[in-house]
Order: sequence, then C-alpha cells, then structure tokens
Amino acid sequence: MIAKTNGDVRRLALHPQRAESIAATRGTVVRSLQGTIWLTQEAVPHDYILIPGSRFVSQSAGKIVLTSFDDAAAGQVYAPGCGGAPARGGFGLQLG
Repeated sequence: MIAKTNGDVRRLALHPQRAESIAATRGTVVRSLQGTIWLTQEAVPHDYILIPGSRFVSQSAGKIVLTSFDDAAAGQVYAPGCGGAPARGGFGLQLG
C-alpha cells in the first residue's frame, strides 16, 4: 500500500507476494526504511534489492514495481527536493 504523507513523499507498506507499482521519472528515489525491498524498473535489464538505509535513484522514466522480499517492508518514494533527502552520488543503487 502506498500512502501519501507530507508533500510528495509517499510512505510504502510492502508485503510478500503483493506487488506495488509507481510511475517514476528521472530522479525518482525509492528508499528502504525497514525490511528488504525487491525493485524492478521497466526497460532496466536487472533488478535491485534494497536493505534498510539504501536507496535507488531512477536514471530514466518508467514504471517501478516493488515488493517485500521476505517479511513486511517499509520505504519512501520521492523526487529530490520535495521533502526527502536530495539524491547524491548519481543514479542507481546507493548505500547509506
């Protein structure tokens, strides 16, 4: 379930075997807060696994599909500059 919080920062509540999708633009950030998140993006040839404290910064537009890897997980989705931490270090998987 994706619930809107402050500004354009959305909180994610993810569960195993139940996928959530979001429309992403270049620079969209998915940040893991709790649990392990499996992320795949349209037209990207590989998937990403996010652990708490890591994030994915989209290099292109395209639907992102998220699910919890094992137990329930929580995260955030936002664009840089809209209430979440700004994207640092370019695109792709980032730690810490």
